[in-house]
Amino acid sequence: ESFLGLQREGNILKFNPCVPEEWESFKAHYRYENTVYHIEVVQIPAGEKMTVTVDGVEKEENMITLIEDGAEHNVRVAIRVPTTKTRE
Repeated sequence: ESFLGLQREGNILKFNPCVPEEWESFKAHYRYENTVYHIEVVQIPAGEKMTVTVDGVEKEENMITLIEDGAEHNVRVAIRVPTTKTRE
């Protein structure tokens, strides 16, 4: 969970991915009771804002409220590219 940046507290799922710069994206499937969340994490340029969307609706914070509705939901997490490497 820590490497992928998923942290669950009750019915809240927080996102704080810390993945290598080389990873352009990754997908995870997260089950909450009978509900499945298809999570896609994509890296965006450093100057852009991190966003979290659920079924196309942008959330105000970097977290979502997990609901038990037996459906499947699509989550997109756009994170900034790490700036740890120096470029010549």
